[in-house]
Amino acid sequence: MKIIRKSVIVLAAVFLVCAGGFGKSAQAEETVGLPDDSAVYEEIVNPAIPEIKENVTHIACVGDSITFGYGVWITERSKEHSYPACLERLLGDGYQTLNYGVSGKTLLKEGDEPYISHYMYEESLKADAEIYIIMLGSNDSNPHNWDSEDFASELKAFVQIYIDLDSKPSVFLAVPPKVFEEGEAAFGVRDETIENEIAPIIRETGEKLGVPVIDLYGKTKDHPEWFMDGAHPNTDGNGELAKIFASCITEEE
Repeated sequence: MKIIRKSVIVLAAVFLVCAGGFGKSAQAEETVGLPDDSAVYEEIVNPAIPEIKENVTHIACVGDSITFGYGVWITERSKEHSYPACLERLLGDGYQTLNYGVSGKTLLKEGDEPYISHYMYEESLKADAEIYIIMLGSNDSNPHNWDSEDFASELKAFVQIYIDLDSKPSVFLAVPPKVFEEGEAAFGVRDETIENEIAPIIRETGEKLGVPVIDLYGKTKDHPEWFMDGAHPNTDGNGELAKIFASCITEEE
């Protein structure tokens, strides 16, 4: 397996899956099992900043609840089987993944929970990683967030910020995975919007900026068994996502 030393791969995988944010409503808790323990809940909305090791190739993973690993955090109280953690194990010695995922975040600045307003956004920029994985967008598909024109312009600007980092990163954009539930069961995320509006915008943005696009929607659409609740990958699903990303990273070397 080849090792990337200088390029920063920003997998802008527009994956903001907890569409309305993780409010502690009784309805939401009944739907997806939000934790009652305040410390566990705090880690979901304000996760710990990754500690950066030296003398390794860093993979900074930017995104929403899918990046964070909500589907396994809820069931295991651990991010050991989040896709970033699985990716680190797949790539082996010499790599460290940095999980900057935050549940409920939108790409859109006018969304209910914009990623750029969270401290993890600034932390991701300061990471100076050799590889970036950014995953945002599913929460934007919620009808009260969605604006196609703003999404197209803001996605391009967002990715450009990472391209222009001093480390001169390479950038990957990923189309979010399919959502197998609708409405409250998926935090208001709309699969139709992801497939028919968000995915084409991501592909066009990748073409304009000259960055590869990873079609996670196409690779997950026949695999509902990979998801804990129809929206968040389970242990198996995260493992499969990690394989997809690992393959793309090594192919781009």
